Amino acid sequence: MDDITVRRATVDDADELGALAHRLFLGAYREHPKMPGEQLKAYADASFGRDVVADLLADEAIVVGVAEQGGRMIGLVVSRLALPPPPNHLDVPAVEIWRLYVDPALQGAGLGRRLLEWSEAHAAAHGARATWLAVWEHNEPALAFYDRLAFTRLGTTDFKLDDEDQHDLVLTRPIELR
Repeated sequence: MDDITVRRATVDDADELGALAHRLFLGAYREHPKMPGEQLKAYADASFGRDVVADLLADEAIVVGVAEQGGRMIGLVVSRLALPPPPNHLDVPAVEIWRLYVDPALQGAGLGRRLLEWSEAHAAAHGARATWLAVWEHNEPALAFYDRLAFTRLGTTDFKLDDEDQHDLVLTRPIELR
């Protein structure tokens, strides 16, 4: 892990970052029996296209961190200062971890934690005192990961993937810079 760097992504990273996010997102969800495959691919195509990613990277309110090893992107975190959706409530300024993806070959090596803590440090410097995120209720590996990092359940939020109702668990933890 010593040869891995984490930096803020720029608009120049849009193509490579979009391809990485698309691949890792589909890899995480495509084979899950509760996730509709064709709808999922359409969602990924719409969410990680070059123009969408470039707009995201150009938005000063959104911070995208990218992990690299040997000049190759291997993970990413997308965050923004925001409070959780109602009825979930936090009494302190917070950062939302909107996306956190790590190449499967490196999962379990601490890179997800490193990206998360990189994002928390940036957010803390801008006043955030808590982290929150929404995790699909059936994403057991992610739920176990966040449990190991002392996230607690704040509530739930719903979303639609085409015509199908999906449910996320809203998790939070205080920012304690290490």
